[in-house]
Amino acid sequence: MRTEGKISKVAICEKCNGFILAGHIDYIDKQTEKEFTEFTNEGFTVKLETADETRSREFADYIKCSSGFCKN
Repeated sequence: MRTEGKISKVAICEKCNGFILAGHIDYIDKQTEKEFTEFTNEGFTVKLETADETRSREFADYIKCSSGFCKN
């Protein structure tokens, strides 16, 4: 997929709005795509957004987010 500008695919925690995994869409390999699918299955939001939007988020701790102990 070719896109204009800097676009990233991001797995986001619904509770704290931090990102668990982010990758530039031109560089996502099969393993990373599998991880995004698993995050979706676990209830995280996976979406495309600009690199600036991703940079404005905080990196979230998967263990805390998946167990519900992340910050609000």
